[in-house]
Amino acid sequence: MVPESLLELFDAQVRPPGVVSGDGWSMVTRPPEGGDVEGLLAHLRERPGYREWKYYEHDGPELAERLRAAGLEPPPGDVELRLATDEFVELAAGVFGRRSSLPSVAVAVLFGGVTLPAHRGRGLYRATVARRAELARERGYRWLYVDALPTSRPILERLGFVAITTTTPFVIPAAAR
Repeated sequence: MVPESLLELFDAQVRPPGVVSGDGWSMVTRPPEGGDVEGLLAHLRERPGYREWKYYEHDGPELAERLRAAGLEPPPGDVELRLATDEFVELAAGVFGRRSSLPSVAVAVLFGGVTLPAHRGRGLYRATVARRAELARERGYRWLYVDALPTSRPILERLGFVAITTTTPFVIPAAAR
């Protein structure tokens, strides 16, 4: 499978259209089909709590410029998105549940995974990611993606992950909340 088809799979199965909300947060993960970024931003601004537009580099630099022009700000540093090879599958459905609007989801989402500084260098993060991938595979997922900091890159690559895009969260500044 070539990277373009991986991105298509990722977009179709992990990035729902519109504003997605949870307890105290709201997020946009995909640009609108018709290009009405301003309308979607207005809807996002109406929501209480933490609000974010999760921009992916494959959406194009013009979207990032539109988000900046609308007053959103990226926090310092990028976060990388990685999709695993065929051997790994998704896990996060156990955390976030399957979306009924996306049947036959083949991609699991792995958010979070940290090791306290005093415990680093012992392979704990690697073991945790490997175990979560194993659990996802047992649940029938074919693909696993990780939204992680660049410091996780060497560990994830040793586990078979490949970088397919990067993501930058654009947030509504605290003063505008």
